[in-house]
Amino acid sequence: MRKYIFAIAFVAATGLQAQNVYEIERASSLDLNGTARSVGMGGAMNALGADLSTMSGNPGAIGLYRRSDFALTASVQTQKGAQSFGQQSKTRGSFDQAGMVYSFQTGGDKVRFVNFGFNYQKTRNLKQFIGTDGWVSLFNPETGDSPSQLWRLGDQLAGAAVGFPIVGDDVDFPDYNSPVSNGAYDAGLLEIVDDGNGYGKKVLSPASSEAYRYSRANWGHVNTYDINMAFNIKDRAYFGVTAGIYEVSMGSRLYYEEILQAGAGNQKEYSYGLSEDSRMHGTGFDMKFGLVVRPIEENPFRFGIAFHTPRVLSLTQSKWCQFDTQTPIYTEKAVCDELATGSYDYNIRTPWRLQLSAATTVSDWLALDAEYELANCSKTAVKYPDHYTYDGPSLIDSELDRFVDNEVDYCLRPQHTVRLGAEARFAGNFYGRIGYNFVSSPFKKEAFLNLPPAESTGDYSEVTNSTYNATSTDYINLGNTNRLSLGLGWHGKNVYFDAAYILQNQSADAYMFDDVDLKPFEMDIVRHSALFTFGVKF
Repeated sequence: MRKYIFAIAFVAATGLQAQNVYEIERASSLDLNGTARSVGMGGAMNALGADLSTMSGNPGAIGLYRRSDFALTASVQTQKGAQSFGQQSKTRGSFDQAGMVYSFQTGGDKVRFVNFGFNYQKTRNLKQFIGTDGWVSLFNPETGDSPSQLWRLGDQLAGAAVGFPIVGDDVDFPDYNSPVSNGAYDAGLLEIVDDGNGYGKKVLSPASSEAYRYSRANWGHVNTYDINMAFNIKDRAYFGVTAGIYEVSMGSRLYYEEILQAGAGNQKEYSYGLSEDSRMHGTGFDMKFGLVVRPIEENPFRFGIAFHTPRVLSLTQSKWCQFDTQTPIYTEKAVCDELATGSYDYNIRTPWRLQLSAATTVSDWLALDAEYELANCSKTAVKYPDHYTYDGPSLIDSELDRFVDNEVDYCLRPQHTVRLGAEARFAGNFYGRIGYNFVSSPFKKEAFLNLPPAESTGDYSEVTNSTYNATSTDYINLGNTNRLSLGLGWHGKNVYFDAAYILQNQSADAYMFDDVDLKPFEMDIVRHSALFTFGVKF
């Protein structure tokens, strides 16, 4: 293993690793999940209240309970067109919710009920497959060029090699180089050109490219454990507070293969492959405050407002990558040694969330709810732990990662969520539900994975920290999410059963690397989910 491995290991050990905006989004976004009743109404229950899922939305909605409640929810999901890769399977089961509320009637005139609740909920299920069905051409007819991942890695490595001595066949790379570009060099896919004075001048890819194929599987979850206390004030105002504890566990696996053209000194067409594996885990905490008000005593109309503090996540991540290739240089398949970042720690602070809701009922047979939520994702921040900054020890606890912070500002934007839901009672104790859920994309159209060549900044100390731990070059700009949900339920005196179905469609533009000549691989991520809830009221 060459000298640059020591440099990477040193950077990882000092804790100066940070994340790119795409990994930040995975750890901080939310899904539509919870009880089957809430999901069947598109998640629009926060003004109607008296449902366990509202504990993580508007805590004040728990104040509408007048009886104690216990519920369990499980689900089955399938992704259309998904392939078996990594730990990704097309269909999988999940345990999504378990919680209870204890409702205490005070007997007072002002505070009539004090309710205490605890609820576990899977706020994000990360199992997902994104990949091509086969080979995709890299030729761009508009420009006449065929971009290559190797050319992109060559640019990045070139910036690191400029001005650094070549000793024999080795180059003493600086520590701001990335594992993925080092891996391509280690596998013989890139070469350093001597400028005639013993110094690296440029990095060359041995050939242009024809096509690629790509598979990425994500799995894992973000689980939330909510502890709630809510008050019913004169049956007109309902106030609550929820403390949320988060548990994060994520994994990802990638395989990218590219066909290189014959010619330019190469006697035959050949290909190379890049494998990557990533693991992330950690914990987090936030607070939620909510109020539901019924302004007119004789009217069932009510409105709600809730604030969620930034979620602070303390995460640990590790990655590795490896190249394999069949080149004219080798008579057998060559596999470079595994390049790993080691484990490193960092903190994410998500933005504040504001939620507004309104609901009403018609007689005793129809309930309606509409909601809007705002989260300014561009205010997400990354911090260093352990009193350390880029420039050395700091007197403060942590410092904003100024490099990734700039990327967040450039790539992310405010996210808007709309939830609409209706529930109708028919045939005695049976209920039918329908809902719609819309979530706007958190990514700006021009968002990209920042893996610049060091020479592009003119100041090596200002190279983005995304470069340090890059073990792949792909990134996915997720688009808007549209969800249609349907639900059925039966509620007896003490026992109830609910079921819900969700059809979710989200557009995605997958880029294998950042290049102006590369067209995205466009796809729709379609997921079908069925949820089932069993509950008891007492």
